[in-house]
Amino acid sequence: MSRAISVLAPALAAAEAELATAMHDPTEGGVATGLWELADASGCGLEVELDEIPVAPVTAAACAAFGLDPLGTIRVGRAAGNRRAG
Repeated sequence: MSRAISVLAPALAAAEAELATAMHDPTEGGVATGLWELADASGCGLEVELDEIPVAPVTAAACAAFGLDPLGTIRVGRAAGNRRAG
């Protein structure tokens, strides 16, 4: 039996607690597209330390084998978000 993967409950909790000003599900477009869409929707730029984004070794190997950027592949069960400064 497979278990459903969802970020809905934690996303709703973050919104209710006013911990996030915006959120994005990187299921389509991966982390890179999700970060760009969040910045664009917020009307701001962003700086990303790409080396600080963890990529599992098996993911890195699979992406290398197929010529894919791991930050552009889909992410299931993850969410990206913005929070207020301060």
